[in-house]
Amino acid sequence: MGGLVFVAHQYLGQIWVFDINKNVNNDYVLVGIYNSNRQESCGLSFDRSTGLLYILHNIDNNFLEVCDLSVTLVNNQYKLNTVQEFNVTLPTNGGNNIEGVAVSPKCDMPNQQTVWLVRDVSGPQSNNALKEFRPFGLVGACAIAGVSEENSAFVVAPNPVENVLFCQNTAEQVTAIIYNLQGKEIGVFLIEPGQNQLDLSHLDVGIYVFKAGAFTQKIIVSR
Repeated sequence: MGGLVFVAHQYLGQIWVFDINKNVNNDYVLVGIYNSNRQESCGLSFDRSTGLLYILHNIDNNFLEVCDLSVTLVNNQYKLNTVQEFNVTLPTNGGNNIEGVAVSPKCDMPNQQTVWLVRDVSGPQSNNALKEFRPFGLVGACAIAGVSEENSAFVVAPNPVENVLFCQNTAEQVTAIIYNLQGKEIGVFLIEPGQNQLDLSHLDVGIYVFKAGAFTQKIIVSR
């Protein structure tokens, strides 16, 4: 597949995740539907340098929720785990309906992180619709860099995966390590030449990085 698309669905604050096939029109897979911390969502911004997702809510005041991509099962539904939440101060001149958010990557611009908020306003207030907060202390640690899936020695499938990941290795024996997006080591596997079966049933639903020698690939655990 070609990559993930995250959609903030206003109803119940849910986040819908799709895996899009860039080579085939209208070809996609629904990875999952995940609840957020509040009952409404209106905007998303992903910091690829930390692997954290920023979710804008404008119900019962305005809030900016920061989630990692791990989840917890709550009442038979998956919920994104909240790392931090910011209470966004309401403008003093009306137009409190904030509908858009964007963040600059934390690790690409040290000490210069910027958050942009967009208000849904018209008329004279439209000149003051875009708000910039800089510097802004974005949270999270820098994620692993250098992800590259161009390596013929390994084929890792299926992706998304539920419990068992198959790894076809045409090279010599190598140690594979799975990390979360914050760079924490989650699992270690010995990969032999030929086909290997890796048990990932202990991993929570989310996105991880599989690294074996020079080969690095993001994998999605979805159930």
